[in-house]
Amino acid sequence: MGDFDLQRPSVAQLRSAAKLVAWPSAAHGIAPARVRTHQDATPGQTNCPGKDFRRYMSDGQFLFWVNEARDGLEPAVAPGLPLPDGPTAPIAVP
Repeated sequence: MGDFDLQRPSVAQLRSAAKLVAWPSAAHGIAPARVRTHQDATPGQTNCPGKDFRRYMSDGQFLFWVNEARDGLEPAVAPGLPLPDGPTAPIAVP
């Protein structure tokens, strides 16, 4: 997907990630609140998914988008402003 310590995820990436998590969550009855990042699962070993994506996990916005997708809606993804100490440029999409 990219290095979100260096680049910002695109709206399409955020929307796709929410849909990707929603599908098995709904199909297998896994509560979206159980979703973790690699950084959560392996503290101190990785920064994945990077600070610009992680903020959506930390503030609950990503799980809100996942729940919208589970409900059959198009996730209403609205990226936040650039973080003060984070990347400002969105990921380049070919």
